Amino acid sequence: MKAHSFVLIFAILNNLNSETASASVQFDAQPNIILPSLSKSLQIRCSIQNASSSSTSYLLTTLMPPTTQMTAASTQITGPVQGPDVSYLLSLVIVKVNKATGENETVASVAGCLAATTEDSFTGKVKVEGSAEGSPVSGEVGYLQVIWDRPGDQAGGSYYCVASALDKFKRSVSVGSSLQITSKDAAISDLVTYIAEHDKNISALSTQMVVLQQEKEALRIEVESLRSNLTSEFNQLEAWINNIQGHNVQTGSTDCSGHYVYFTQSFNRTPTVFATPGSFYISGYSSYSSGSFQISTSYVSQQSFYLSCSMSGAFSGSSTNINWLAIA
Repeated sequence: MKAHSFVLIFAILNNLNSETASASVQFDAQPNIILPSLSKSLQIRCSIQNASSSSTSYLLTTLMPPTTQMTAASTQITGPVQGPDVSYLLSLVIVKVNKATGENETVASVAGCLAATTEDSFTGKVKVEGSAEGSPVSGEVGYLQVIWDRPGDQAGGSYYCVASALDKFKRSVSVGSSLQITSKDAAISDLVTYIAEHDKNISALSTQMVVLQQEKEALRIEVESLRSNLTSEFNQLEAWINNIQGHNVQTGSTDCSGHYVYFTQSFNRTPTVFATPGSFYISGYSSYSSGSFQISTSYVSQQSFYLSCSMSGAFSGSSTNINWLAIA
């Protein structure tokens, strides 16, 4: 959208119903006074909101031919402006009066479903966002916002926000509001305030850094403790695995008689030997009979052990085999 000139003719219509719904044009800036050498940012925001109002008048604006320029006499309205109830917002435009030429330059605009964009010489100098279809702020029909990063003297001046819309009767209407941004050189008092604020911020950051450093050190100690515990547990687990892997286990089966049992492979140390009945058969068993069955191991060495096995009474004449296990 090219730079263009227009004038807003304001007509105040009185004696309306005091409880009628109306559109509020909110046009403001943060801050409204900038110090080009000190100010960090400048935010200008225009929004449209339908709300019940007790106002007895509303502002209508009419666009005039491009040959007519906006004048101070025709734009003495500032702050929230009441207009007709907006049924459908068509567009929002923020305009700035060029200090050098006096011409009106479009800073940014948003229309319909299109994204908000900057215009002409403002492209790349400001960030813009907005929507003609809604707003993250409850109750707003639409909004347009531009932000200067480190605004210079050229950011100061007169601004206008113009909203084109359809009212509840589908009639085309426009509402608008003006805003003045003052740009001034920093005075000694401004510099003192700026330095004091920065000293305060630096002090707060220093305190925060100390706290973060303390938290970092506490976290480091906790991590080291966890690492130490994990290392200890890993070493214990590794030792247990090595111990298991280092065991030599041999098993076998033999008959029930007194004899030496030789290992298939010699142990590195004297093993522990266990022996138990595997299976046996008893003939002529009577519930009134008694007997004994004994198994023992002795003379255990790295190569063999002696198995003793004896049966008496009811177990005499029985056949059985003995299972054994040696571990070292």
